[in-house]
Amino acid sequence: MRGLSPVLSTTLLVLMVVFAGVSVSLSISRTRDQLETQASEALIIPKLEPKIVDYHCFENYAYFLVFMNQGEVIRGVVPYKIKERSAVIRSGGLALNLTSKGNIYFEGPFEVGHDYSITLTTNNWVITRQCRAVRHPDMVLHLAFRENAGSRARDSTSYRNDGVLYDSPTWVTGVSDYALLMNGSQYVMVSDDADTLRPATFTLSVWLYRFNHEGDREVVISKQAEDAGFELASMSDGTVQLNVTGSGTSTSVSTPVTNEQWTQLIATFNSTHLNLYDGCTLMNTTEANFTASASALYVGKGEAYLNGSVDEVRIYRQALSADELAVFCQAGTVQAGAYGT
Repeated sequence: MRGLSPVLSTTLLVLMVVFAGVSVSLSISRTRDQLETQASEALIIPKLEPKIVDYHCFENYAYFLVFMNQGEVIRGVVPYKIKERSAVIRSGGLALNLTSKGNIYFEGPFEVGHDYSITLTTNNWVITRQCRAVRHPDMVLHLAFRENAGSRARDSTSYRNDGVLYDSPTWVTGVSDYALLMNGSQYVMVSDDADTLRPATFTLSVWLYRFNHEGDREVVISKQAEDAGFELASMSDGTVQLNVTGSGTSTSVSTPVTNEQWTQLIATFNSTHLNLYDGCTLMNTTEANFTASASALYVGKGEAYLNGSVDEVRIYRQALSADELAVFCQAGTVQAGAYGT
């Protein structure tokens, strides 16, 4: 402020600071008002409590089937709480966007046979439902490998498609409890004694811990004949490939997999398209034909044997929806330490 007296310069400087402070304060106030307005506009809920016409708790997720009056919507983040007895086991906010009707999904896992209460809370209404967790009706195989000993892997579904261990795979720490380590000659076989393991559509889920290897097509899971079935295999190029066969043609999709860490792989076939997921992320999709095979199901055995570990093998006789998968693939958690004997 050249040419001005020291007193005048100081006065002008103070005024500039004051005006700047007022400007910043007004800007912050406007920003806060805008955020509050956006937040109030983001949450749209009906005044009347929506009708829950169906609800279930399964191992990996729970859901409410919601119906509302015509034209009503639920949009925004709605708080929820899940209790087992009196203890809160999970809470947070669900981002919802429902018009007239739809499913609200809650992330698991839930313990089969245990009772839970699930509550949605808004300023207009509170909804609570009690449910007992059960097996998913379309799950036809679940090898959890919780035994940690012995030569048999028990199927926890009502179909009792138990697996027999060959050449003594090693019991190791798994995703939620125990898993099986295969070293290139060991495997599990599930005999196909009924048509429960021959669905025309399916969801396949498995946790894989893969080591570095040079062999190609190390089979993770296979239920394949010459002209039918599916095979999930670990490839020498660092990918995992899913192959299905039907109507005389074979179709494959693949995804990269990081060695020496647990990865959840999920595949679905919905009668027209084959989808392969790495956890919650859809990695590959293509049109495909599929014919179910009557051959035995193998874990770790095929054209080449697996070098790695597997856990939580599940097969459903339907293609789970994207919303179901969004909670299903989050349900498994890897223990601290990730891997070990």
